[in-house]
Parts: sequence; C-alpha cells; structure tokens
Amino acid sequence: MLVQARQARTASRFAPALTRRAAAQAWIFGRYSPAILLWMDAYRSEQAAGTTVDTATDSSGRSVSITQGTGSKQPLSTVRNGIKAFQFDGVNDCLQTAVLPLGGQQVSIVAMSQQASGTAIIAEAGPGTPGITDAVTHSRGDTFVRNVVGFFAGNVGLQYKLSTSGYTDWIQAAVICDKGAPAATEMLIRVDNVQPALSVTTSENTNTFANYGWNLGSRNNGAAAPLNGWISQVLVFNIALPAEAQEDIYRTLQQLVGRGWL
Repeated sequence: MLVQARQARTASRFAPALTRRAAAQAWIFGRYSPAILLWMDAYRSEQAAGTTVDTATDSSGRSVSITQGTGSKQPLSTVRNGIKAFQFDGVNDCLQTAVLPLGGQQVSIVAMSQQASGTAIIAEAGPGTPGITDAVTHSRGDTFVRNVVGFFAGNVGLQYKLSTSGYTDWIQAAVICDKGAPAATEMLIRVDNVQPALSVTTSENTNTFANYGWNLGSRNNGAAAPLNGWISQVLVFNIALPAEAQEDIYRTLQQLVGRGWL
C-alpha cells in the first residue's frame, strides 16, 4: 500500500486531474493514516457546485461525521479560483464533526482556505471558550489583514501565536501544537510551507488535549467568528507533525488541488 502510494505521488502534471488527486490522496493516507483523526476534503464530497452541504466526506478512514442539519447554516459547494471548496457566508455557516479522540499533548491542524474579510474560525475544537483549561485549538484569519492565528487554552494559560503577515489568496496553514515542548516552542505556525514572523504569547502547559468535536467555518455552530470565505481541506492529526511531514503534506495537498507538482 505504501509503495503504491509513493509511486502514485509521482503522477505527472499532464495526468488527468482525477488521477493526480487520487495519487495525492493515496499518498497522504498511505503514509500518515495512523495519525489522521479528520480529513475534510471538498474534492471527495459529491455535492454539485451551487448546492448546499449538509454532509461533507471524511477521508481519514475513521468515518467521522461532518454535518450541518440546519439549512440556513449550510455552506455552498463551489469552485473558487480553480479549487473545489465549501463557501461559508460570514453570517452563521458551520460544519460540525463528531467528537475526535485527541487525548494527548500533541495536535496538528492543516487547513487550505481563503478568507474575504473579517475575523473567522477555520477549524476549532471544543465549545469555543478560550478560557477553558483543557483544550481549544484553532487556526483562523484575524482582523481585516487576515493573519493566521493559532491558540490553545491550557492548564496554566493561553498559548497564542499570530503571524505578522496578512494573506489575501488561497493559503495552506499548519498549526502544530506540542504541550510537551518548552513554552516558547509549544506551537509552530507555517503558511504555504514557510514559517512567518510571529507575535507570541506563551505559557508552559503540561496537560493533555481533551476529546472534542470540531467546528469548521465558525465558532460554536455559527454563534461567533463566522468565516466569510472558502475551505477546501482540513486535516487534524494527533501528533506534532515533524518538518518532513509538514513539507510532504504541503506539497501533496498542492498537487491534490492542482496548484503544485511533485
């Protein structure tokens, strides 16, 4: 399986799009599936462009439910700048997942998104209260320059990092959390496989992340920080992705959506 996935990863840029996507999906799953807790991939969902999304396909192999039962909160399936995605209306759209077994000191989130304006959640675990003491993790755009932010609330205090650069195009952001690391390195952010300059608030947190469901595109099922924008990919891992894996996943997701080649 792993050998096949590695061979598939070399799919030519001239191969049909379905072949390239299948190669990328197989390669990520073949190499990292033991650590993947959630993989929302817009390309694996069957909704036609312009239709609402009540259920999104999970590609993690764990059959995680990713749903929205309220019609007015359902994002649209669409294509944005050539990338298949779910469009969130900036009012109350949200997809929610089943509870995921985080249960350790390490969590990594990789999200491919584009934000039009405002402050918005891309992916957040838990009930959406930053002051809770077991775990909140998320990546989001912040203010109108659309920085990438990561934070979690731990047993001691808030671990928070904010990129000093704003982004207006599609970005692939990775937020890597490790409560077993020293305070200054408990969180790492990479944007398009580059570590940007960060504004940092650190506390030494030694507890574990709790088991939570995730909100995609807003906080607490549309109650706050709704995304005015698009999400194509969200992956959650129960490890702190090492540098090699960060680059692997970055390049392979770029191939999946047709933005880069391996």
